[in-house]
Amino acid sequence: MNTEISLILSFILVLHIAIFIYGWFTARYRPMMLKFSLLENDSERLHSIGMHYQSLVEVPQEFLEAPTPIIIKEAKRIELRLMIEACLVALAGVIPSSLIAVVFG
Repeated sequence: MNTEISLILSFILVLHIAIFIYGWFTARYRPMMLKFSLLENDSERLHSIGMHYQSLVEVPQEFLEAPTPIIIKEAKRIELRLMIEACLVALAGVIPSSLIAVVFG
């Protein structure tokens, strides 16, 4: 069970590092990629229009927030699932076997 916890924690660490590197790369190179229209999609266009008209009319908050890539959302969801699984494995390791024998025996 000790290896399971260390494996889950190492997966969480790798996800943290991957999210950090991808976020840094996206924040640093997003303006250049938009300039060359490598990231030009509907959500980016709506964000730029919302930022332009923000002072003139009331713009929904979804248009004012910079769009996050789908891969970041999925990685954060997997990271949350791994953290929950690590907590459950740790909780299961704390329960004494005699208690399990009494409950299910």
